[in-house]
Amino acid sequence: MEIRSVVKKDETQLRSIAKDILEPLYGSQEKAIEEWLTGKGCKEAFVFLINGNIAGLLVLKVNPNKNFLKISTLVVIKKFRGMRVGKRMLDFAIKFAKKENIKILL
Repeated sequence: MEIRSVVKKDETQLRSIAKDILEPLYGSQEKAIEEWLTGKGCKEAFVFLINGNIAGLLVLKVNPNKNFLKISTLVVIKKFRGMRVGKRMLDFAIKFAKKENIKILL
């Protein structure tokens, strides 16, 4: 499994994730997709890849002034569920917080 920041070439797969998983729950995800791709809104977005395919998406909202990090989005693609992708994403969020010296993770 590979973990990396979201890049422009992920846009098509991210739009599919938004359409299939997030839009039925929350409506249009255009603003969210823009934030994932650009990092606007103090957000850090990461994809979790298995054999080159996005297996999960983790979006963290970082607020260094208040010293907290919030898990804004955590999605595991249906066909990758049951493979501990969600646990790995949570572990990554904890490590990211420690690396950034953030004490509170929401």
